[in-house]
Amino acid sequence: MDERTTYEVLLVGGSPSPSEARLMASLARSAAAIVAVDRGLDWCLRADVMPTLFCGDADTVSPSALRQARDAGVRGDLHPREKDETDLELAFRLAQELAAGHELRVTLSCVSGGRPDHGLAVFGVLARHADCWPRMVEDGFECRVLSPQGRTSWELADDACGQVFSSIALAPDSELSLEGFAWDYERTTLGLLDDRGVSNVVRAPHARVSCLAGCVAAFLFDDGSASADADARPPISAVPATDKSS
Repeated sequence: MDERTTYEVLLVGGSPSPSEARLMASLARSAAAIVAVDRGLDWCLRADVMPTLFCGDADTVSPSALRQARDAGVRGDLHPREKDETDLELAFRLAQELAAGHELRVTLSCVSGGRPDHGLAVFGVLARHADCWPRMVEDGFECRVLSPQGRTSWELADDACGQVFSSIALAPDSELSLEGFAWDYERTTLGLLDDRGVSNVVRAPHARVSCLAGCVAAFLFDDGSASADADARPPISAVPATDKSS
């Protein structure tokens, strides 16, 4: 029996649209270690969060942030700018080293803005590290990566009722089930980046999404955007939750 304890690491990315300082400070309080990924160091310091480590090629971080971190004794994991891996991939590898002997759990923030190619590559990294239970927390939404290799399901809190929910497959032939939504479905298969899982709505307390095969990015939006047109267009050919028993 594996009795290893979990080790929580917060990765703060260098998105040009950072999360609010208050959110970052809250995430930092529950982390055993904080890794600032390049310009993420600036966002950490802006939130009065001193990271455990800096990781990246230093192409976007400010010189003043680097000096402040060095003066505070923050260890740097510097890499050349010409490399195959992204800074985020290198940060995941660093997190795995920090969590040696433990079950790694990774939360990310400040990773969802900026160039679209960067944004898409972020989800490639998260899918590759699904065994780390990746959780992205930004202003207005939370995304959890679900996979049989890591976190298999997500039960939403009661106050999620009425919020928009989307599920996007990050691997071919991903299989998932939803219960407690405007459109529930059981063991539905989605293709890679299939758009049929977009704009569902949470309808019941303790709604649950489960991934039975492949890998799925599950998004819960907390921006008051549960709109009428979300009811008008079912994201997947499925029976509305109110008709499930028929």
